[in-house]
Amino acid sequence: MSERDAEPDAGPDPAAEYALGVMDGAERRAVERRMRQDGPFAARVAWWQERLAPLNSQIAPENPPAEVWQRVEADLDRIARVRDGARDQRIESLARAARRGVSPIWRTLAVASSLLAVASLGAIAILAPGPADNPAAIGNETLTARLTSDTGQTLFTVVLDLQARTATLVPVSTIDDGSRVPELWLLPPGGAAPRSLGLLSEGRPLRLVLQGVSDETAGSSLAISLEPQGGSPTGAPTGPVVATGALDRI
Repeated sequence: MSERDAEPDAGPDPAAEYALGVMDGAERRAVERRMRQDGPFAARVAWWQERLAPLNSQIAPENPPAEVWQRVEADLDRIARVRDGARDQRIESLARAARRGVSPIWRTLAVASSLLAVASLGAIAILAPGPADNPAAIGNETLTARLTSDTGQTLFTVVLDLQARTATLVPVSTIDDGSRVPELWLLPPGGAAPRSLGLLSEGRPLRLVLQGVSDETAGSSLAISLEPQGGSPTGAPTGPVVATGALDRI
């Protein structure tokens, strides 16, 4: 981060608190929901994470005491017993209802159908991916990338809001190359031709309005090249590529 980059305003900042890891579970989930809906806020979180990364690397990992894991295992066992008990009660209730005033044939069919329904629900619960197994179900309209140089230095943090069709860029380091200007490019997967997303302004956050960007943008990469004033004259990068980064879903 260069000295001339402006820091966020002083005072309590949920973006900084999230990056520090001092929030409880409910607060973190609220911040993550806001990140999916607010591109500039997501960029501020990324800015704080980049800023605090050196501090995080100095913190030694600490394992929780053994009794914590024992309590977790006990709670999991209790939850499993409650769930199994509720399922058994439901099956018995359906069976009793089927036995009242119904012929033996229909009674057998009713019980069998009830058991099949319960078994189907169990299969769905096992096979259906939850939020942790299906990353695309969470934050599938917001993408982020960290654009780094060949030496690993981060130059920009980028947040793409696919719903609003905007890109928010936060400079982390400066690019000093005389009269040439940085231009942002989208690199589609499969080797398709790069597409210009616009010229960048150094030293301050910038929001670009995107054209021709779709939900399939996930899996693409971004790149920054140095171009003549006014941008590339050919519609493709002509100058050196100074930074690249892959787009990932938040």
